[in-house]
Amino acid sequence: MEALKGQLLILFDTKLNDNRELVNEKFAGRDKALEAAFKSAEATAVKTEQNVIKQIDNLTLLRTVVETEIDALAAALNDVEA
Repeated sequence: MEALKGQLLILFDTKLNDNRELVNEKFAGRDKALEAAFKSAEATAVKTEQNVIKQIDNLTLLRTVVETEIDALAAALNDVEA
């Protein structure tokens, strides 16, 4: 009976260790996938930020051009009124 108990304990330990290794491998795989996803998200965020900065610069330039045109039109209007 003790021999059978010993064999069952060995079998149980073997199965438990096999499952532990499987779980560790799955977590390792998920960690790699999460790391890749975070890197991709970070790259996307950087590109988005760069695009937003470019758009802000373009809008700033456009505002300057429009303000210059408004000033020129105001000066022309003042000349006509005078």
